[in-house]
Amino acid sequence: MTDQLTNLEAEWSGFASTLTRRIERLNHEEFVFIVPADGEAADGLRIRQLSAVGWRLVGPRSADDATILPPMLRADRIICESGCAGELASTVVDIARYTWLLSEPDDIAGIGGEFVSSEASLPVRLGPAALRARIRDDLAAFAGGAPVIGSDAVITIPGADFPTSVAVSMRAPQVDIFARVITDLPAAVSAPTLARLLGPKSHGITLVISNGDLYAATFYPCDGIYKYLYLGWYLARWFEFLDDGLPALRQALGIDGPGRPLAAPDGRPRDRAGVGGLHR
Repeated sequence: MTDQLTNLEAEWSGFASTLTRRIERLNHEEFVFIVPADGEAADGLRIRQLSAVGWRLVGPRSADDATILPPMLRADRIICESGCAGELASTVVDIARYTWLLSEPDDIAGIGGEFVSSEASLPVRLGPAALRARIRDDLAAFAGGAPVIGSDAVITIPGADFPTSVAVSMRAPQVDIFARVITDLPAAVSAPTLARLLGPKSHGITLVISNGDLYAATFYPCDGIYKYLYLGWYLARWFEFLDDGLPALRQALGIDGPGRPLAAPDGRPRDRAGVGGLHR
């Protein structure tokens, strides 16, 4: 039993070391998802580089988080910033073992390696089905996690606190990136008003209100030509909005306090017609 426990500790230590090295190699257009192999996208954690000050880890809150990560809690999510990659990797291990209750590192989906330009050096022209499959495979290879193509042809990727949907548009030559980001808006506000509240943080982000909920989207105009590095740039802008713009908007609306945690979004519009058919 002692040997078994020792081996298990060694496995988790090895995973932490591997993750530390991956975090240290991140650039501003890259990100890493850490997701249970058998979990849902909403179970995940996301790590990305900040501008010259280290890295940020973001994830959804659970009832157990209050006992293991009190300094990192917000009303709606865990958020941790650090200049030490090893510290973030240790936090990931704590969450995996004591919140997700995973037995060993093999219970975590692949971390993903950094983008290697030689693996996709030239843009390629793809049809909708092939493009969806390519995006899913590239996300799994370079960002990690377990992205899947749903029965509605939407790819759900582990956006951590806000599971993000990616879809090949049937209405325009583009890839749609979107999520439901606030449920039950507290007042009858308009999307233009929310955009004004965001100011420069709304650059490149489209806001839509449907049935009292707020949806956000950004669009990668690919015209059938796809390259992962370009998609990564649009995803990086999307996550900047989730990490910086959206909290500012919630605060401006008065819903950022600990008494009003955000209801878990599902990442897909409930009223697709009302959201402009983002993935049609």
